[in-house]
Amino acid sequence: MKWMQIAKKWKGYKVIFIIHDLESLRKMFKEFGELFQKLDHLMYETGDVFIVHNSQMAEYLIEQNGVDRKKIVCLEVFDYLTDAKPEPEKEKEAADIVIAGNLDEKKSGYIYGLAQVCPNLKINLYGIHYKSEKTAENLQHQGAYPPDILPGKMSGKFGLVWDGQKTETCAGSTGEYVKYNNPHKVSLYIASEKPILIWKEAALAGFVEENKIGISVENLADLEAVLGRITEEQYADMKENIRKMAEAVRTGEFMRRAIEKAEQIQSQG
Repeated sequence: MKWMQIAKKWKGYKVIFIIHDLESLRKMFKEFGELFQKLDHLMYETGDVFIVHNSQMAEYLIEQNGVDRKKIVCLEVFDYLTDAKPEPEKEKEAADIVIAGNLDEKKSGYIYGLAQVCPNLKINLYGIHYKSEKTAENLQHQGAYPPDILPGKMSGKFGLVWDGQKTETCAGSTGEYVKYNNPHKVSLYIASEKPILIWKEAALAGFVEENKIGISVENLADLEAVLGRITEEQYADMKENIRKMAEAVRTGEFMRRAIEKAEQIQSQG
């Protein structure tokens, strides 16, 4: 990053950073925490504009790291570039919930607990590392597909965004990180035109509810009751809203807008 600072000084370059992950905040590699803190602060010193995930991450940069609010652009949600589109399905026959991603028990232990606390919900799973010996009648593993194909393969009414071992909450370092980051799973479900169920404290819970593309929940044990209260009209509205947003996500519209805003800011600086 030092060479960027030299280029800025001698060539007058402007630098726009697009933040994918902040390891100092995610804390996945705790033994390197001090190094990541130094690298992040070097980025803050070097950048002219920062494209961040959402408003919660923006506040973290402003309040905890002293980044100028005027230098920040919120992406809102990651795009999910794909030509694959969901095939029409009979909603009444579809599974209640879709979960896609790493199905390993250490990463997504909540899945196996969900089957117990919500025994009446049908759940379709897509991904790797599924523990078949821990299967339940309401869990159906539908295989794993490449990311660009998956949106055209998933079948179900709602996509679930959760993380960690517990069904009561998103706990641990991954749970804390969900309060600041944009999970790619949200983008996958939008591209797949699946209304979203998301943890109430997640950074994107507000985005999901404000755009009326899903609902937030505090505890997975509440899902049966929550889904039971959704009317056909409410679900149809969510489907229509997410269908409209899906085209923008599949074609890179959110990043395109963010870069245009960032370029306007740096040209004025």
